[in-house]
Amino acid sequence: MDETVIICVGDKRYNIEIKTMCKYSSLFSDLLKSLRRGEGKVPRVAASSKESKHVLLHRNTNVYEDAFVLEMIGIPSEDVKLTLDTMTTTMEDTSFTRSNLLRMLPVVKELNISHLHRRIDKELLAILYSSASSSNVNMILENLQVAEIYSLSRVKEWCIGAFVPKSSAHDRNTLLKDFHISVASKLEILNRMADAALDNYDKELKNLRDESERTYKQIEANRAEFVAQTDIWKKELEKRVQVVIDQNESLHKSFIKSDGFEWDSEKFDEMISSSFHEKKIFKELDQIKEQTK
Repeated sequence: MDETVIICVGDKRYNIEIKTMCKYSSLFSDLLKSLRRGEGKVPRVAASSKESKHVLLHRNTNVYEDAFVLEMIGIPSEDVKLTLDTMTTTMEDTSFTRSNLLRMLPVVKELNISHLHRRIDKELLAILYSSASSSNVNMILENLQVAEIYSLSRVKEWCIGAFVPKSSAHDRNTLLKDFHISVASKLEILNRMADAALDNYDKELKNLRDESERTYKQIEANRAEFVAQTDIWKKELEKRVQVVIDQNESLHKSFIKSDGFEWDSEKFDEMISSSFHEKKIFKELDQIKEQTK
């Protein structure tokens, strides 16, 4: 029959196979080795972890003769039971709330159950991604505190990344005044905020330069188009003016030949018409100038 260890949490008792505890809990494995090494010399030896003051392993106690007893002090028995039940199952087969995951973390930390620690890190991260309230400043800091206490690297990275966009003065002050967050994490967040601000400045500057270049090119294109159109207008105007000059010259010669006494009414009408036409041309030119302002 496989040896079992009795886990005592207050007045609660849980039996679990020693080989199972050794497989999943490196802390229990170390305690067991330490206890067994001293059994031949000092009976009823109690071994405790240097990393934890809340876990003790005893052998040959007065209550349980010739038994291994693992005492867990200061941890709720319901949380220990939840962790032990979860320890041998796959997280894929179980749906956990954030509350249950947080309840298991102290037990996982005390017993150093590494595989469960990694899975809780992943599960909490998935919850953060799916929860809209996770982006709240206070929730980010709360989750970051949990991540630092229990060394949840994935959750910590998410929290730091999620806080960086919260760059208002109020949010920065909230971060700096939160004494639960380590100085290292605060500096990491502030450094990333500075980097993000610099990147944003570079992008804005590039956008301004691109916009200025587009505007300059458009102005140059408009200027070239205006110059070309002006040349066309100039040539058309020159032709019209030349027609008027020719008509006036012809009328003048005709008038001289008649010694100024014989007026050709039709030619006179043409002269008057040409004069009005000339005025019309200059009026059109003024309109063109107004349109190009």
